[in-house]
Amino acid sequence: MRHAPYGGLLVAVFAICIARAAASPTVDETLPPNYVPSGKLMYQQHCATCHGIDSKGTGPLASLLKTPPSDLTSLARRHSGT
Repeated sequence: MRHAPYGGLLVAVFAICIARAAASPTVDETLPPNYVPSGKLMYQQHCATCHGIDSKGTGPLASLLKTPPSDLTSLARRHSGT
C-alpha cells in the first residue's frame, strides 16, 4: 500500500513519454553517421518535458517532481551575466 502513489506516477510518466515519442520527429536512417541534431531538437526531446517549451520550469512533468525544475531563462542573471 505504501507504493500505491508511485504506480500512478509511473503510469503518468509512461503516458507522457509515449505521447512525446509519437510527436517527436523520427531520425532519418539515411543521415550520415556524424549527424548531430540541433540544440533545439535536443532540448525538445530531452528537456522540455520538465523545463517546458518556454524554459520556465513549467513542463508537463514539472508538478510531479519533488524539486521544481529551474527557470532556464534566468540563468545568466543568476550567474552574474555569464
